[in-house]
Amino acid sequence: MFQRIVSEANFYAAYRKTQTASPKFKAAAIRFAANETENLEILRREVASGNYTPEDYEEFVVFEPKERVIYAPRYRDKIVQHAINETLRDFYEPKFIFDSYACIRNKGNHKAVKQVQRYMRNASRRYDEPWIIKADVQKFFYSINHDVVKGIIRKKINCTKTVALLDKIIDSSPNDIGLPLGNLTSQLLANVLMNEIDQHIKRRLGVRYYVRYADDLIMIVDGKANAGDVLAAIRAFGRDVIRLTFPDRKCFIRPLRPQQGLEALGYRITPARITLTSKAKSRIIKRLGAFDRLLHAFRLTPAEALQSLNSWYSYAQLAECERFIAHACQRTRYIDFINQRFHVRPLCYATI
Repeated sequence: MFQRIVSEANFYAAYRKTQTASPKFKAAAIRFAANETENLEILRREVASGNYTPEDYEEFVVFEPKERVIYAPRYRDKIVQHAINETLRDFYEPKFIFDSYACIRNKGNHKAVKQVQRYMRNASRRYDEPWIIKADVQKFFYSINHDVVKGIIRKKINCTKTVALLDKIIDSSPNDIGLPLGNLTSQLLANVLMNEIDQHIKRRLGVRYYVRYADDLIMIVDGKANAGDVLAAIRAFGRDVIRLTFPDRKCFIRPLRPQQGLEALGYRITPARITLTSKAKSRIIKRLGAFDRLLHAFRLTPAEALQSLNSWYSYAQLAECERFIAHACQRTRYIDFINQRFHVRPLCYATI
């Protein structure tokens, strides 16, 4: 496994992945690319020899959809993480349950939402009293225990050099508890950790209708008593085995009512429909208003506005939201929504 991670072909592929996004225009990336062959070989040999040490992280805060502290790795460390990730995901993903959807190839948020809806329909037909269980971890990435993750890694990986490299990545975290939210390897290691509870829920608790997206756990079982028992078992497993907390305010059980459905994963999901939540609608109205003001003040170009808005719609289009978005755009001076695409009116600057 380690030889694959440090192979020349894998490191070059990892480097190319870092050159496909906007960070390639940052100073560190430009300096690295100026002599990419030599710099990449030096980095690869550092990792292969065991002399590699991750650098300090760049810390910043984002506020959408809520405030989060991001620890971004330095450019060289991004290359190493891509090299690790490409190898380990081939090893781990076949071991995950089918209904794990976050940061896994050919999965994602939309497929998770559709599967929840499908399971709602199936449970409504099969169960006399279908009950929904929703559980969410308290500050997921910030509360992951390093020793627990290391122990789980050692269950499946017996390559000592790979384990030592992963230990370095984990120990490079700015805090003793938690994995950096900006790390590519954090996403994979979070899935490795949560696969423990996935297996517990599916194999030991016998929950048939179960979907997980990152730390969002959604289940449908038959009967209130069964739902209460399953939620209690999940909390106990989190507390005693993987050392994660499922707090009261982020967990509940309730009957599956076709008209009420469930708000999860950014959508309101019922057996018949998928719509945007009230919070999602409020956010896009605020964003449209902000973009409209920035366009008017020459502080945002039409291309920048369209890139952001159409990117958001690629996420939101799973919901029945075209009419809502078109109506929201009517409140703006410059933004239209036509044929499922945002458009900036040509006179947005001419009117100033």
